[in-house]
Order: sequence, then structure tokens, then C-alpha cells
Amino acid sequence: MFKNRNRGRKGKNTSMENMYELIAPCHFGLESVLKREILDLGYEIVTVEDGRITFRGDVTAIARANIFIRTAERILLKMGSFRATDFDELFEGTKAIPWEEFLPRDAKFWVTKATTNKSALFSASAIQSIVKKAIVERMKQTYRVERFEEDGDEYPIRVFIFKDQVSIGLDTSGTSLHKRGYRTLVGKAPISETLAAALLMLTPWNKDRVLVDPFCGSGTFPIEAAMIGANIAPGMMREFTADCWGKVVPKKVWYNAYDEAEDMIRRDVQMNIQGYDLDPEIVKCAKANAKAAGVGDYIHFQARDVKDLRHPKHYGFIITNPPYGERLEEKEALPALYKTIGESFANLPDWSMYLITSYEDAEKYIGRKADRNRKIYNGMIKSYFNELEKDYTVDFADEEVFMGTGGGLCLLKGKIKAPFFFTNCDTLLDVDFGDIYEYHKSHGNLVTMICAFKHYTVPYGVVELGENGSIAAMREKPELDFLTNTGVYVVEPRVVEEMRDGEKIGFPDVIERYRRAGEKVGVYPISESSWMDMGQLEELEKMRRKLENQQ
Repeated sequence: MFKNRNRGRKGKNTSMENMYELIAPCHFGLESVLKREILDLGYEIVTVEDGRITFRGDVTAIARANIFIRTAERILLKMGSFRATDFDELFEGTKAIPWEEFLPRDAKFWVTKATTNKSALFSASAIQSIVKKAIVERMKQTYRVERFEEDGDEYPIRVFIFKDQVSIGLDTSGTSLHKRGYRTLVGKAPISETLAAALLMLTPWNKDRVLVDPFCGSGTFPIEAAMIGANIAPGMMREFTADCWGKVVPKKVWYNAYDEAEDMIRRDVQMNIQGYDLDPEIVKCAKANAKAAGVGDYIHFQARDVKDLRHPKHYGFIITNPPYGERLEEKEALPALYKTIGESFANLPDWSMYLITSYEDAEKYIGRKADRNRKIYNGMIKSYFNELEKDYTVDFADEEVFMGTGGGLCLLKGKIKAPFFFTNCDTLLDVDFGDIYEYHKSHGNLVTMICAFKHYTVPYGVVELGENGSIAAMREKPELDFLTNTGVYVVEPRVVEEMRDGEKIGFPDVIERYRRAGEKVGVYPISESSWMDMGQLEELEKMRRKLENQQ
């Protein structure tokens, strides 16, 4: 499944104390997803800018970022930053960088790309030429030679200039990170792997949920989803330019990172992922790509029309990149196509649909306004990521209500599509959470939790449930004593970038945890009198509808 590598551990120990700044470019509009990935790897964010994030890490970050990050286009080792409004300043600023600490004498180095925006220097080719000359002059001083053969390992260089501020980086990735190494066969208008992964990570989908892509093409969405579900690092099947940079990244660092990635694979995972396409030949292509990615057993591909989309399971996800009409005759067919998409989606009332398209009338013909509409650039094409989420209507008529000691605990289950738990944290041990967990799991429900806080003397907290429904952890938050009135802390399984009420709650570490998990946090008060008697259901329904209206 993965490339064979010599995993020998012999060699000198290399200090990991040096810290580097790394630049990770990404698709515009998806910086939040990349930021979450970088934080999850344990690295410090330095700056977040449009289309790129700078972060700090030791030498292991170079290997781990390349291997583990799904949404970056490449990883650049930042060599320096300075201001330049003319070519003399560009030359001197570049020459001042200690290139000899990174480039060996035989290094093959060139400026592969220069981009400039809102700056005095605007000629990309001239910028490339000046930077190359400056590096050569610096290297001459160190190696005492007049000419470099440049017949060694490759060290591609990239230059960014924004408002006259120059940033120069060594490209540690080489080939763009969207090239995972599995997609040898492509269909028409494929979506890139990095973009597909980022869009998947914007949704609440997880490996326990059904996922269908009715326009799967060469299989990118299903394959990336399966890799996420199985926790297969995206860079495991490819090589990187910095693999050979012994002066910068010792081989041992790469070996350790690859071993870490292999150890983290979930080999016994089960998933229900399906990909459909009208063209039987492109379906064969998708199957071959999935097999090459090592996820062929997790995905069912089939030649099938979107009008025939049906599924017996509840609470699934449609995530897709439908045609958007490159040619005139294709554009003329789009209204009927998107109407069909809407009709098929309507037959799955408790499903959610996420589609990326540049077709501006998509919502009109689907027949429903998107809950969210995010502008995304798919290459140079302005597109929209339409998020149509499932109906959160709650019917309390036949609910079973479980009360804890003194009415402090209320667990609702049954018809609630996104079940939630209420507790004031002092009666947690009176409840069999395992039974509740299994109930919702068997009904295909999301299991989420709500804590209701009262002004008790016991510590407030947030409960985390383990895989079997047991209480895995309780986060004590005694500083919450300012919440003298009963309130409800709501964790909704909906992916958003902003949490309107986050700043009002007052425990930023918990908020950040749920933010990174892609969930929404809000505080919705209910009256103390309603909390203490059975009349609370009316208050809960009001709260629930308020929650729906604020999405």
C-alpha cells in the first residue's frame, strides 16, 4: 500500500532545538481548516493571511507537516522577510539571508515562482532573476568559487511580495501536496485532493455517517473521505523535495514521521461511502484510484444517475462537485440537472447536502436556499460551497423523559434527530450513559451533550463520553459561578467558523476545543421554575426552535 523505505535508525543524533517558521499556502477561504490542522499537530500559529498560514515548529515539523496536513498546497521553509521597493533592496535583502546554512555547494537551486501584489516590484521574471543572482553572490562568498555546477539535490525557491514586504521560502514539498500519489487516472473537471479534503472537513461528516457523492468522477471526494475516516496520512504514498536535504532535515526525522503515520492508521474501521457517476469507464477509473490509495474496501462505486439516488439509511451526507457547464450546450442543461439534484435530495429529508459549484443559479433550481454559502476558488474558477443541512425539527410528543436526583438531570431521546443531554453535573453518576449512548447509536443519531448550569456549590463541568458511552472525562470549571441563573450550554454537531456566543460563556479553552472539533457552542437560558418541573418541555422546545432560527 505504501512505498517501501529503508527504516534504519543508524546515524548521528541531530538536535531538534532549532525552531523554524514554515509557510503553508492553501485555497482562499479555507484558512480556518488549515489552521485547525496545524494546531492539531501541536504547532504554534504565527500569522493567518489570505491563502496562507505561517506557523512555527522544530525540524520535525517539516516532515510531519508534509506527511500529515491534508489541506495545504505545499510547505515552505521561511528563509527571511524584509521590505523592498526596488531591485537593489531586493538583492541586498536576499543576499543577507544565510543560504549556506541550508544549501550545500552542489545544490541545484532556482526561483520556481514569484508572486507580487500591491507592491512597487511587479515583474515576476525580474524578481526571479534578481533573487537567484543574490543567492549566487552569497554562496560565492561562503564556498570561495565563481561558478556552481548545481548537479546535486533540488532546492526550489518561492518568493511572495505583498505591500512591498518580501517573504522567501524553500519549497520542502516539491510537487504540490494535492498530488497524493494515488490518482493516476482522472476524469473530467476533477476537484483537487486538497480542496476536497478541506471541504469534507468543513462538514460535520465523520466515519460513522453515510456519505454519497453522486458525481464522483475519478473518486476524489469518496477517497479523501475514506482516508480521513481511516486516518491515513495524505503524504504516505509520495516523496518530498526535502527528503534529500540532509543538511536541513536528517533522514531519521522522515523515518520517524512515516512510522508515526503508519501507527495511526485505523485498520479495522468500517465506513459506508458511495460514489456514483453516469460513465461506467470513469467509475472504473475511480475504483482503480481508490485501490491505489489503499481505501478500495471502504468505498462502493457504481454507474448510476443522480435521479435514482435513494438510500435506506438516515442522517447521511451528500458531498459532491456537480457539473457547472464549461461549454454552452452544457450550460443549457444545468437548470434541469440541478432541479433533479433538488428532487433527489428532497427524497432524503433527514440528510444534509454540501456541493461546490460555480453555477450561480444552483439554489434556485435545487429549490432550497442554502443554510450557508461560502465563496471558494476552485483553481481560478470562483465557486460556491452550498451547505444544505438536515431539518432539525423536534417533536416532543412521544419523548421519554429521564429525571435525575431532584430533577437535575433530563435526558431526552426518541424522535430527536440530534439528541442532547441535560445535566447540572452533580447527578451524573446516577445515570447509565452507556444505555443512552447505545440507544442513539442504534437509531443512527448523533450523540451530543448539553450541560445546564445552576448556582450550586459543586464544580461546574463539561462531560466527555467515551466510545462505549461511559464518562471519559469531566472538565471542572469552578470559575463559572457567575452563572447564577439556570442556563443551557449547547454543543451542536454543526461545523461553523464562528461561534457568536463564545465570548459570553467565559471558558475559552473549552470553546477552542469544540471549535477545533467543528462544533457550535451557544448559551440558551431557560427559567429556573421550568427546569424544576415537568413543564420544562415547553421551555426546551422554545429553546430548540431559537437554536434553529439562529443557525
